[in-house]
Amino acid sequence: MSEPLSDEPSLIVRYRWRVRLGTALAIAIIGATVGVSWYSFVRAPGPRRVCDHVASLRRHFPQDSSRLEAALRPLSDRGEVPQTADQLCMWYFGAEQKELSFVGYGQRSRCVTSAETPAELLACL
Repeated sequence: MSEPLSDEPSLIVRYRWRVRLGTALAIAIIGATVGVSWYSFVRAPGPRRVCDHVASLRRHFPQDSSRLEAALRPLSDRGEVPQTADQLCMWYFGAEQKELSFVGYGQRSRCVTSAETPAELLACL
């Protein structure tokens, strides 16, 4: 009869470890790429962050403040509308987050937060 092999040859062991290390490294790189892509392009800013940006634009451009508030009012048939501009903004984007799809709300909120002027903001709404 033949003797059982006591140990695997060292070349085979090193090859198997290299394959495992390469697989783990590939999974880590792919996972990091997917995570960064999701964080940059898919994740939507929340209503608070969007409204903070709208409030900043209202402070920097006080002459357009009434137009910004008027743009947020078309949803008034959905229930009681808050009276202050900050509450109105939170209410509007909270309703949008519930009613639009994940991608639709994400596109709109990223458009609003990237707007530098009220004209750009009004184009997003």
